[in-house]
Amino acid sequence: MAATTDERECLVRAMYFESNRSSYDGSMAVGTVVMNRLESERFPNTICGVVGQHKQFAPGV
Repeated sequence: MAATTDERECLVRAMYFESNRSSYDGSMAVGTVVMNRLESERFPNTICGVVGQHKQFAPGV
């Protein structure tokens, strides 16, 4: 997937805030969840759409 700068920013923010900056592995796990949801038809088809869903990710994302 070719992501825009804004899409990359959404992903980085989700990884940073959702993992509580706890570890590299935690951050990568959050990124994996976002990307898996992106591939599913049950979720929005953009990274920002996925991480912007109501009550799905930590505040600040």
